[in-house]
Amino acid sequence: MTTEHMPFGETRELKALRELLPTVEVKNKVIFVNPNLENPFRLEIGQPTNIGRFISAQNLKEDPGDKLYFETERTHKRSLLLGRIMISEKPADNLPRQLYRDIDVKGVGYIVGGGIDEVHIHPKLQGNLGILNKVEAKLNTNTSEILCKAGVKVARTVAIIELEEIVSSGKKISIKEAKKKKIIFQLAEPVLEVRAFPGTQERIVNLHNMALSPEKRAAYIADAKALIIQELKPDTKSFSDEDYAVWFAKKLGENLGRMHKRGYMHKNISEHNVTLDCTIVDFDTARFVETPSDLANDFKMGEQVLHILIYSLGLSEAESETALTVFKRSYDQHKKGF
Repeated sequence: MTTEHMPFGETRELKALRELLPTVEVKNKVIFVNPNLENPFRLEIGQPTNIGRFISAQNLKEDPGDKLYFETERTHKRSLLLGRIMISEKPADNLPRQLYRDIDVKGVGYIVGGGIDEVHIHPKLQGNLGILNKVEAKLNTNTSEILCKAGVKVARTVAIIELEEIVSSGKKISIKEAKKKKIIFQLAEPVLEVRAFPGTQERIVNLHNMALSPEKRAAYIADAKALIIQELKPDTKSFSDEDYAVWFAKKLGENLGRMHKRGYMHKNISEHNVTLDCTIVDFDTARFVETPSDLANDFKMGEQVLHILIYSLGLSEAESETALTVFKRSYDQHKKGF
């Protein structure tokens, strides 16, 4: 693959606008490494890794020199960006290799409004806020690998890291102690999931995030457009908002159509789970399709994601109708054979 097709995007602008949160290394153990992807972090199953980290308050007294800062966004509830690193699939049968730029880690603690809150049990949601359970990570890993082979644009799991500690009230505590204090559920198995995105990890939800500055919003859109141009049209000098919406509609329809043809429904195709360059993420809710209404619900949610993009770009009614028509046509084309 030549360099003009690599997912570089507009990383310089993003770096200048980034927000950072502090993390500290906690006791951990690697339990899965994806054999189909490069391993830039030298991860070994059964061994600890220095990317086994948890967000910490500024007043954490233990290991003050261990603090590293990673990029966050206000809409990222429990994940941080490790970096824009560029890794690839391992060679297979002389086929073109997919490249991945954004590498994040999910399950690092509870992030609210770009700041740090305590991990805790949410009584209404009946879940833990800030952690990721092993069963969720494994389901996402397995499903994303299957759908990747089916041609769906997905974020893929690089590794799963089992946590033996988390940070709570300014100090590291063991998982056993966290359960005893009822900070997490008794059956919780906290892990970190390291994920690789084909381009940007930033989601559609950021387009109507009122706390996002106009400069940052513009930078995210410019980055997504640059990634798309580098993928499809390296010589293109302009790529209008309408071009972007039509491309996104076609790719979203393709992703959903391929997923449904393979017999899977996502169940939560929302603005939180689709990136600005149309990567589908978070398959821990995915299930096998059982009834036609399952497909219809996924399709309606996908259509709503497209409506959010269209509204955020300020497209005309005619331009909007064009994008919605392209979405349906692409979906029908790629779902054939289900």
